[in-house]
Amino acid sequence: MADGTSLRWTREEDFVLQLVDAGLLAEDTGPLVKSALLHEWLEHLAPGGNLVPTQLAALSAKCWIQPPSGSTDSSLEARSYLIRMSPSEADARRAQRSSSSADAKEKIFRKCFPRVSTKAEKMYHKLTDPHAILYATLGLNLVSRGECSVATYSREMKAMGVDAQTRTVVSNLLAKAFSAHEKALLHQRTA
Repeated sequence: MADGTSLRWTREEDFVLQLVDAGLLAEDTGPLVKSALLHEWLEHLAPGGNLVPTQLAALSAKCWIQPPSGSTDSSLEARSYLIRMSPSEADARRAQRSSSSADAKEKIFRKCFPRVSTKAEKMYHKLTDPHAILYATLGLNLVSRGECSVATYSREMKAMGVDAQTRTVVSNLLAKAFSAHEKALLHQRTA
């Protein structure tokens, strides 16, 4: 950050993890960082110059942060920046970058999706189509959090214009991922 035109971070995950280390961002607090706190932190990293606006513009240009929206009348303290990458995703990316072994990938997957069946995990690791990986990851997140069912997610993919082959692959993976767990929950409720 010496000249103010280049960022101190070359990777988004490094930026996010440094926010976590500074106590500005956490998985349980959501993706927002108060504007005043972010300004103060950036000033601390580059003392002696007014580089904060330049750094914020560079972070925004890379789409790592989304500037606060709303009226310009609102105070700096009341507004917040939206951070695109979550801390867990940043951890996963850093771990994946540092170790490309299959064991590390499986460990990351298990950490992110502990309830997913082994069969579905193997199916996920065999995916090569980037679109299928994207929609499968999104589906695993939504279904595991209980925000939608497999059937609902399949309908949403169709509404988004996802091709039939990708929808089929992802829906099959999601059905295998959660069917055993859902059956166990149903059995517990009836017992």
